[in-house]
Amino acid sequence: MALYIAKDITECQELWNVFSPKQSLHDLWEFRYPFWEVFRFEPAFIVLDGEALLPLWFHTQQQQYLWFGDIGDEWNWQEDTAFWVRDPSQIAQLLAAVPGKLFLTAVQQESARHVTPPAVVTPMLPKSLLSLRGLDSVDAYLMSLPKKLRSNVRRDQRRIEALKPELSTDRLEDFLHLVRLSRATFNDSPFCDEKLQEVFLRITQCGAEACPFETHILTARIGGDVAAVDCLFLWNSTLYPLLTGSAKDRYPGIGHYMNLRDIAFALSRGMQRIDFAEVELGTVKEKLFPTVPQFTVQRT
Repeated sequence: MALYIAKDITECQELWNVFSPKQSLHDLWEFRYPFWEVFRFEPAFIVLDGEALLPLWFHTQQQQYLWFGDIGDEWNWQEDTAFWVRDPSQIAQLLAAVPGKLFLTAVQQESARHVTPPAVVTPMLPKSLLSLRGLDSVDAYLMSLPKKLRSNVRRDQRRIEALKPELSTDRLEDFLHLVRLSRATFNDSPFCDEKLQEVFLRITQCGAEACPFETHILTARIGGDVAAVDCLFLWNSTLYPLLTGSAKDRYPGIGHYMNLRDIAFALSRGMQRIDFAEVELGTVKEKLFPTVPQFTVQRT
Protein backbone atom coordinates (compact mmCIF):
# COMPACT_ATOMS: atom_id res chain seq x y z
CA MET A 1 0.00 0.00 0.00
CA ALA A 2 1.55 3.30 -1.15
CA LEU A 3 0.22 6.11 0.99
CA TYR A 4 1.40 9.66 1.49
CA ILE A 5 0.10 13.07 2.60
CA ALA A 6 0.42 15.99 0.19
CA LYS A 7 0.71 19.44 1.77
CA ASP A 8 1.91 21.66 -1.06
CA ILE A 9 -1.07 23.65 -2.33
CA THR A 10 -0.06 23.32 -6.00
CA GLU A 11 0.17 19.55 -5.72
CA CYS A 12 -3.11 19.51 -3.81
CA GLN A 13 -4.80 21.37 -6.64
CA GLU A 14 -3.48 18.85 -9.16
CA LEU A 15 -4.72 15.95 -7.04
CA TRP A 16 -8.09 17.61 -6.56
CA ASN A 17 -8.59 18.03 -10.28
CA VAL A 18 -7.68 14.38 -10.89
CA PHE A 19 -9.98 12.87 -8.26
CA SER A 20 -12.90 15.29 -7.91
CA PRO A 21 -16.08 14.07 -9.66
CA LYS A 22 -17.05 17.73 -10.20
CA GLN A 23 -20.71 16.83 -9.75
CA SER A 24 -21.52 19.44 -7.11
CA LEU A 25 -20.57 23.09 -6.68
CA HIS A 26 -18.66 21.94 -3.60
CA ASP A 27 -16.57 19.56 -5.75
CA LEU A 28 -15.00 22.46 -7.61
CA TRP A 29 -11.51 23.67 -6.73
CA GLU A 30 -12.59 27.20 -7.59
CA PHE A 31 -15.18 27.06 -4.80
CA ARG A 32 -12.83 25.57 -2.18
CA TYR A 33 -9.61 27.42 -2.94
CA PRO A 34 -10.77 30.87 -1.69
CA PHE A 35 -11.24 29.33 1.78
CA TRP A 36 -7.55 28.37 1.75
CA GLU A 37 -6.52 31.77 0.36
CA VAL A 38 -8.12 33.49 3.35
CA PHE A 39 -7.82 31.01 6.27
CA ARG A 40 -4.51 29.36 5.29
CA PHE A 41 -4.90 26.14 7.27
CA GLU A 42 -2.31 23.55 6.22
CA PRO A 43 -3.62 21.07 3.62
CA ALA A 44 -3.37 17.34 4.28
CA PHE A 45 -4.41 15.46 1.15
CA ILE A 46 -4.14 11.74 1.88
CA VAL A 47 -3.38 9.77 -1.28
CA LEU A 48 -3.68 5.99 -1.46
CA ASP A 49 -2.07 3.99 -4.27
CA GLY A 50 -2.83 6.79 -6.71
CA GLU A 51 -6.43 5.53 -6.60
CA ALA A 52 -8.07 7.29 -3.66
CA LEU A 53 -7.96 10.76 -2.13
CA LEU A 54 -9.09 12.22 1.18
CA PRO A 55 -8.74 16.04 0.89
CA LEU A 56 -8.35 17.53 4.37
CA TRP A 57 -6.73 20.42 6.16
CA PHE A 58 -5.71 20.91 9.80
CA HIS A 59 -7.75 23.45 11.76
CA THR A 60 -5.22 24.92 14.17
CA GLN A 61 -7.76 26.37 16.62
CA GLN A 62 -9.86 23.21 16.84
CA GLN A 63 -6.83 20.91 16.62
CA GLN A 64 -8.52 18.47 14.28
CA TYR A 65 -8.64 17.55 10.62
CA LEU A 66 -11.62 18.74 8.58
CA TRP A 67 -12.59 18.67 4.94
CA PHE A 68 -10.42 21.02 2.91
CA GLY A 69 -12.35 24.31 2.98
CA ASP A 70 -14.45 23.50 6.05
CA ILE A 71 -13.83 26.17 8.69
CA GLY A 72 -15.50 24.19 11.47
CA ASP A 73 -18.39 26.56 12.10
CA GLU A 74 -22.07 25.70 12.44
CA TRP A 75 -22.84 26.54 8.82
CA ASN A 76 -21.12 23.52 7.22
CA TRP A 77 -20.19 25.31 3.99
CA GLN A 78 -18.83 22.19 2.28
CA GLU A 79 -21.76 19.93 1.40
CA ASP A 80 -22.22 16.91 -0.88
CA THR A 81 -19.02 15.43 0.54
CA ALA A 82 -17.90 11.90 -0.25
CA PHE A 83 -14.83 9.69 -0.15
CA TRP A 84 -13.09 9.72 -3.51
CA VAL A 85 -12.22 6.04 -3.85
CA ARG A 86 -12.39 3.36 -6.52
CA ASP A 87 -13.42 0.72 -4.00
CA PRO A 88 -15.26 1.24 -0.67
CA SER A 89 -12.66 -0.89 1.11
CA GLN A 90 -10.20 1.98 0.63
CA ILE A 91 -12.23 4.26 2.91
CA ALA A 92 -11.01 2.54 6.09
CA GLN A 93 -7.40 2.83 4.90
CA LEU A 94 -7.76 6.54 4.21
CA LEU A 95 -9.36 7.24 7.59
CA ALA A 96 -6.73 5.19 9.43
CA ALA A 97 -4.03 7.34 7.84
CA VAL A 98 -5.34 10.62 9.27
CA PRO A 99 -2.63 11.70 11.77
CA GLY A 100 -4.96 13.10 14.45
CA LYS A 101 -8.55 13.87 15.38
CA LEU A 102 -10.98 13.93 12.49
CA PHE A 103 -14.40 15.52 12.03
CA LEU A 104 -16.10 15.39 8.63
CA THR A 105 -19.48 16.96 7.94
CA ALA A 106 -22.20 16.67 5.27
CA VAL A 107 -21.11 13.20 4.17
CA GLN A 108 -23.47 11.66 1.64
CA GLN A 109 -25.38 8.54 2.65
CA GLU A 110 -23.72 6.27 0.08
CA SER A 111 -20.27 7.13 1.45
CA ALA A 112 -21.31 7.10 5.10
CA ARG A 113 -22.66 3.55 4.94
CA HIS A 114 -19.18 2.21 4.11
CA VAL A 115 -17.50 3.77 7.17
CA THR A 116 -16.43 1.26 9.82
CA PRO A 117 -15.18 1.58 13.45
CA PRO A 118 -13.26 3.16 15.04
CA ALA A 119 -14.73 6.02 13.00
CA VAL A 120 -18.23 6.96 14.16
CA VAL A 121 -21.06 7.93 11.81
CA THR A 122 -23.80 10.23 13.16
CA PRO A 123 -26.83 11.71 11.36
CA MET A 124 -26.78 15.49 11.11
CA LEU A 125 -29.40 17.96 9.89
CA PRO A 126 -30.58 17.07 6.37
CA LYS A 127 -30.39 19.34 3.35
CA SER A 128 -33.27 20.56 1.21
CA LEU A 129 -33.23 19.55 -2.44
CA LEU A 130 -36.07 20.50 -4.77
CA SER A 131 -36.33 18.62 -8.06
CA LEU A 132 -37.65 20.78 -10.89
CA ARG A 133 -38.42 17.84 -13.16
CA GLY A 134 -42.00 18.06 -14.30
CA LEU A 135 -42.34 21.68 -13.16
CA ASP A 136 -42.78 24.39 -15.77
CA SER A 137 -43.73 27.32 -13.55
CA VAL A 138 -43.72 28.65 -10.01
CA ASP A 139 -47.45 27.96 -9.86
CA ALA A 140 -46.80 24.30 -10.68
CA TYR A 141 -44.48 24.15 -7.68
CA LEU A 142 -47.08 25.82 -5.45
CA MET A 143 -49.69 23.30 -6.55
CA SER A 144 -47.41 20.52 -5.29
CA LEU A 145 -47.66 21.84 -1.72
CA PRO A 146 -50.33 20.87 0.81
CA LYS A 147 -53.33 23.19 0.60
CA LYS A 148 -52.76 25.12 3.84
CA LEU A 149 -49.06 25.61 3.23
CA ARG A 150 -49.75 26.67 -0.36
CA SER A 151 -52.25 29.23 0.90
CA ASN A 152 -49.72 30.68 3.36
CA VAL A 153 -46.98 30.98 0.75
CA ARG A 154 -49.33 32.62 -1.75
CA ARG A 155 -50.48 35.04 0.93
CA ASP A 156 -46.88 36.12 1.48
CA GLN A 157 -46.35 36.35 -2.27
CA ARG A 158 -49.35 38.65 -2.68
CA ARG A 159 -48.29 40.73 0.35
CA ILE A 160 -44.89 41.48 -1.19
CA GLU A 161 -46.20 41.93 -4.74
CA ALA A 162 -48.65 44.54 -3.42
CA LEU A 163 -45.60 46.60 -2.45
CA LYS A 164 -44.48 46.57 -6.11
CA PRO A 165 -40.92 45.27 -5.61
CA GLU A 166 -38.33 46.15 -8.20
CA LEU A 167 -36.21 43.12 -9.13
CA SER A 168 -32.71 43.41 -10.51
CA THR A 169 -30.01 40.88 -11.30
CA ASP A 170 -26.25 40.80 -11.33
CA ARG A 171 -25.41 44.00 -9.51
CA LEU A 172 -22.28 42.67 -7.88
CA GLU A 173 -22.19 45.60 -5.48
CA ASP A 174 -25.42 44.28 -3.94
CA PHE A 175 -23.35 41.54 -2.27
CA LEU A 176 -22.49 44.14 0.37
CA HIS A 177 -26.22 44.74 0.95
CA LEU A 178 -26.60 40.97 1.46
CA VAL A 179 -23.89 41.07 4.10
CA ARG A 180 -25.48 44.07 5.81
CA LEU A 181 -28.95 42.49 5.87
CA SER A 182 -27.62 39.20 7.21
CA ARG A 183 -25.68 40.88 10.01
CA ALA A 184 -28.65 43.09 10.92
CA THR A 185 -31.01 40.11 11.11
CA PHE A 186 -28.88 37.49 12.88
CA ASN A 187 -26.55 38.00 15.81
CA ASP A 188 -24.76 34.81 14.70
CA SER A 189 -24.64 35.75 11.03
CA PRO A 190 -21.69 34.02 9.34
CA PHE A 191 -20.75 37.41 7.94
CA CYS A 192 -19.85 38.63 11.40
CA ASP A 193 -16.61 36.87 10.49
CA GLU A 194 -14.84 39.26 8.13
CA LYS A 195 -12.63 36.47 6.83
CA LEU A 196 -15.68 34.51 5.71
CA GLN A 197 -17.07 37.66 4.14
CA GLU A 198 -13.84 37.95 2.14
CA VAL A 199 -14.05 34.28 1.08
CA PHE A 200 -17.49 34.66 -0.41
CA LEU A 201 -16.70 37.98 -2.02
CA ARG A 202 -13.90 36.18 -3.88
CA ILE A 203 -16.15 33.25 -4.79
CA THR A 204 -18.88 35.59 -5.98
CA GLN A 205 -16.48 37.61 -8.11
CA CYS A 206 -14.98 34.42 -9.54
CA GLY A 207 -18.39 33.09 -10.55
CA ALA A 208 -19.25 36.38 -12.20
CA GLU A 209 -16.06 36.35 -14.28
CA ALA A 210 -14.06 33.25 -15.15
CA CYS A 211 -15.03 30.23 -13.05
CA PRO A 212 -16.68 26.97 -14.16
CA PHE A 213 -19.77 27.90 -12.12
CA GLU A 214 -21.91 30.99 -12.55
CA THR A 215 -22.82 33.57 -9.92
CA HIS A 216 -25.98 35.66 -10.12
CA ILE A 217 -27.26 38.17 -7.59
CA LEU A 218 -31.01 38.65 -7.34
CA THR A 219 -32.09 41.81 -5.52
CA ALA A 220 -35.56 43.03 -4.49
CA ARG A 221 -35.98 46.73 -3.78
CA ILE A 222 -39.16 48.21 -2.31
CA GLY A 223 -39.54 51.95 -2.54
CA GLY A 224 -35.82 52.23 -3.14
CA ASP A 225 -35.03 50.19 -0.02
CA VAL A 226 -33.06 46.95 -0.49
CA ALA A 227 -35.49 44.40 0.94
CA ALA A 228 -33.67 41.19 0.03
CA VAL A 229 -30.62 39.88 -1.80
CA ASP A 230 -30.03 36.27 -2.86
CA CYS A 231 -26.65 35.18 -4.20
CA LEU A 232 -27.20 32.26 -6.57
CA PHE A 233 -24.61 29.80 -7.86
CA LEU A 234 -25.25 27.63 -10.93
CA TRP A 235 -23.40 24.43 -11.68
CA ASN A 236 -24.26 21.14 -13.34
CA SER A 237 -27.97 21.89 -13.79
CA THR A 238 -28.29 22.84 -10.11
CA LEU A 239 -29.03 26.25 -8.61
CA TYR A 240 -27.59 26.96 -5.16
CA PRO A 241 -29.16 29.96 -3.33
CA LEU A 242 -26.31 29.62 -0.86
CA LEU A 243 -26.18 33.18 0.47
CA THR A 244 -29.25 35.22 1.36
CA GLY A 245 -30.11 38.36 3.28
CA SER A 246 -33.46 40.04 3.81
CA ALA A 247 -35.26 42.62 5.94
CA LYS A 248 -37.87 40.21 7.28
CA ASP A 249 -38.83 42.55 10.09
CA ARG A 250 -39.80 45.33 7.68
CA TYR A 251 -41.19 43.10 4.96
CA PRO A 252 -42.93 40.01 6.39
CA GLY A 253 -43.17 37.30 3.78
CA ILE A 254 -40.08 38.40 1.87
CA GLY A 255 -38.39 35.03 2.52
CA HIS A 256 -41.12 33.04 0.77
CA TYR A 257 -41.27 35.62 -2.00
CA MET A 258 -37.53 35.29 -2.69
CA ASN A 259 -37.73 31.48 -2.64
CA LEU A 260 -40.31 31.72 -5.43
CA ARG A 261 -38.12 34.17 -7.36
CA ASP A 262 -35.22 31.70 -7.03
CA ILE A 263 -37.42 28.92 -8.41
CA ALA A 264 -38.52 31.13 -11.30
CA PHE A 265 -34.89 31.99 -12.07
CA ALA A 266 -33.87 28.32 -11.99
CA LEU A 267 -36.67 27.38 -14.37
CA SER A 268 -35.73 30.20 -16.74
CA ARG A 269 -32.17 28.82 -16.88
CA GLY A 270 -33.23 25.22 -17.44
CA MET A 271 -32.00 23.97 -14.07
CA GLN A 272 -33.06 20.50 -12.94
CA ARG A 273 -32.88 21.05 -9.19
CA ILE A 274 -32.38 23.65 -6.44
CA ASP A 275 -30.15 22.93 -3.48
CA PHE A 276 -31.54 24.93 -0.55
CA ALA A 277 -28.77 23.64 1.78
CA GLU A 278 -29.12 22.50 5.39
CA VAL A 279 -32.51 22.73 7.05
CA GLU A 280 -33.62 22.78 10.69
CA LEU A 281 -36.09 20.04 11.54
CA GLY A 282 -39.64 21.15 12.26
CA THR A 283 -39.32 24.43 10.35
CA VAL A 284 -41.47 25.64 7.47
CA LYS A 285 -38.51 25.15 5.14
CA GLU A 286 -38.58 21.42 5.88
CA LYS A 287 -42.20 21.34 4.73
CA LEU A 288 -41.53 23.39 1.60
CA PHE A 289 -38.80 21.23 0.10
CA PRO A 290 -37.90 17.51 0.17
CA THR A 291 -34.89 16.62 2.30
CA VAL A 292 -31.79 14.46 1.81
CA PRO A 293 -29.92 12.87 4.75
CA GLN A 294 -26.40 13.94 5.68
CA PHE A 295 -23.91 12.48 8.16
CA THR A 296 -20.83 13.33 10.17
CA VAL A 297 -17.81 11.05 10.43
CA GLN A 298 -15.70 11.46 13.54
CA ARG A 299 -12.62 9.85 14.98
CA THR A 300 -11.10 11.01 18.23
